[in-house]
Amino acid sequence: MRLRVKRTCRRRRAPSPSTRRCSSTTPPITGSSSRTATSRTSGSRGGSAYGVAYEWAKARAGRRWSSADVYREHLARTIANYPGIYGRIEEGFHRDGRYVRLFGNHDDVLEDPAVAAGLHDAHPDLEVHEHLVLRDGAAGAERTVAVVTHGHQVDSWNAADLAALGRFGTWFGSTVADAPFSESHPGMPPPEATLAMLSGRQPNVLTRVSPVLGANRDLYSLDEVWLADAFRAAYPSGDDPWLILGHTHLPVHAARLPGTDDRWDRYINGGCGVHHQMVTAIEWDGTVVGADPVVQLVAWFDAAAVPDTPDDALVTSHAGRRIARRVLAPSEDGSVLVPV
Repeated sequence: MRLRVKRTCRRRRAPSPSTRRCSSTTPPITGSSSRTATSRTSGSRGGSAYGVAYEWAKARAGRRWSSADVYREHLARTIANYPGIYGRIEEGFHRDGRYVRLFGNHDDVLEDPAVAAGLHDAHPDLEVHEHLVLRDGAAGAERTVAVVTHGHQVDSWNAADLAALGRFGTWFGSTVADAPFSESHPGMPPPEATLAMLSGRQPNVLTRVSPVLGANRDLYSLDEVWLADAFRAAYPSGDDPWLILGHTHLPVHAARLPGTDDRWDRYINGGCGVHHQMVTAIEWDGTVVGADPVVQLVAWFDAAAVPDTPDDALVTSHAGRRIARRVLAPSEDGSVLVPV
């Protein structure tokens, strides 16, 4: 399969008065060169009550700083605090043209070119995009193989036009959670959640939300069932592309629709990086030749946090910690994720 990578971005706060829609297309990529990394920086918006107070105070300090100045300094401090991470991305991916940067609802300030330019301190000339589209360029075909994006665009509380509503909800909830009398840690799974996922007890079911409130009782607000229905309506012949998302914090792969045996085979969600001693992610093997790419949901974790981690799962070590990797595959009936 010869893949053509198309990156798209929408910048609503461009320097010119008009809205700019931009795109760039790289040459077709094949073989090992198609091992491309995508990432985003979290924390520019939302977060704890202290972070909210910081943003508010900084924006109204004695210096006449614009919002772009505030977020640019926040980004500069993030880069300065994590030189190892940014250095590895630069040396291992960006210098070879294999790093694609996407933004989500927590770092949508990167839509502003004045803020996104702050990334150039770590990655010269890097562009920030909203979508990554993979197309099959074999034999002159332009079939879309996959669409990669964060996922907040189809979230009724966090889409671009409603981002202020989502931020208010996050800030209010964080303020309550940070109160001295509160022991709540919303959005932070307990250690038991890591063990459940790595022992084959993680449900593999699409999320459904209330059409009235735009959220369910667990406060999830991306309706994956509605999304599945929309894709099937757009691709009635069944040749729908892979849809690769994050945002929900709930990893799924070829998940079942609630209350049915029906499954959405070409949908995969990478989950998140906030589980105890574990990060879930998606790996796309670009070396495979053929019409069906190998797309996997994987978990990287500290072996010490998971009893009886098999030796064949150990892949590396860092600062004295043994790091393991397991593929999380759907069970035979698709109801749970099973480490393999």
